[in-house]
Amino acid sequence: MRARRKPTARQLEVLVSPDGGTPVVLVETGKERLDGLPDLDVGLVWKGRTLRAPNHVEVEVDGNRFVVGAGVFWQVHPAAGPVLTQVVLEGLAARPGERVADLYAGAGLFTVALARAVGPTGVVTAVERSGPAVADLKRNTAGLAQVEVVRADVRPGLVATRLGRPDLVVLDPARSGVGREVLEALCGLDPAPRRLAYVSCEPAPFARDLKTLLAAGWRLGSLRAFDLFPMTEHVELVGILEWPGG
Repeated sequence: MRARRKPTARQLEVLVSPDGGTPVVLVETGKERLDGLPDLDVGLVWKGRTLRAPNHVEVEVDGNRFVVGAGVFWQVHPAAGPVLTQVVLEGLAARPGERVADLYAGAGLFTVALARAVGPTGVVTAVERSGPAVADLKRNTAGLAQVEVVRADVRPGLVATRLGRPDLVVLDPARSGVGREVLEALCGLDPAPRRLAYVSCEPAPFARDLKTLLAAGWRLGSLRAFDLFPMTEHVELVGILEWPGG
């Protein structure tokens, strides 16, 4: 008799809202099947399919309610959303009627706050490549007519032709950072944005990208670090850059 090997999870993610509600478990098993469901009072998502509702959590940040689906990026630390939003808003000092480019927008944490800051006469172009994240982004910005959602990779061509003339830019990339080509496209915008906020969870790519921006003439107005990953080596950085005369 051959023993049957139980499938092992390649990825296991648990979403829990600090506001309460039912937790959600995301399970990925590769090509193997998921035999049976855990006897737990949780939502369950497997291979992008909802096996047991709910498939999302809801999080409130500064009075704004966000839907975050299983597999969509959200900050791990419960205080991260409010803290990072405040730092980005204070650093950019958005004015009513301004244009903002929110690149790597995710579920819209910064998009919503900036849309309220620029008001109905302003524009926020939110760029995100992930389909599930874009679905959440659209739900979270419903009713904010000044938000334009673009599903696309952040590439030099998009920066050069799709963003128009933003007054402000937010960069919140994955751990690998933004990269020279995209940054050079941003530095080629004419006129240059007056301020740029770079949010990073990985210091090395941040330092590499910062070198590119400084070489192009940007000035580092402020740099703050936050311990959002306790008992790990990771740190969250928020750099606010200013264009001379902007």
